[in-house]
Amino acid sequence: MKYLRFNHQRAAEDFTKVLTNVSDELIQEFHNESKKYLSQKAKADIEVHNAEYDESDKMIESYVLFKGHALLESFGKGSKMDMTSEYLEDYMGSSLWNPLRPDQTIVGRAEGDYIDFFGNKRHSDGKSAGVPIENRVKPRKPSYSIQNAEKWLLEENGMIERRISLEIEEFVSKMHKYFEYR
Repeated sequence: MKYLRFNHQRAAEDFTKVLTNVSDELIQEFHNESKKYLSQKAKADIEVHNAEYDESDKMIESYVLFKGHALLESFGKGSKMDMTSEYLEDYMGSSLWNPLRPDQTIVGRAEGDYIDFFGNKRHSDGKSAGVPIENRVKPRKPSYSIQNAEKWLLEENGMIERRISLEIEEFVSKMHKYFEYR
């Protein structure tokens, strides 16, 4: 007797590869878009983590990690920073935020050791504690480079949806190769 069988394991493995590959392509495109308006110093403060399949939770994950200089250029700093950022509240509530800042204006710190925005241990003599110091530490207007790249990537019927839909259609059009007649 002959049987028609579907090799679901091979199909699932191949489909995971397809989705991992498209995730890599998309994260690279997002990375390229996000750094368009950043300086070389800021671009060097970005890490791309290519797609990996996590067997335990059956998820494919890829991401771009933006660090200090990239964040400062994209979101701005001091009195010129983007106050509408959804991440600002978290930053202001963190140990990195100077507790003497009544608003976004950069002010001197109290005397003592602290960790700066870049994760470096620093010491303040406290001489300018609570006093605006934007004459020495210049505020910066945001470039919105990261934020615009996020909008581009996540827009409705945008890049992610279109690319994944195309890959799924292509994969499904070749499903016949997973059927075995024995």
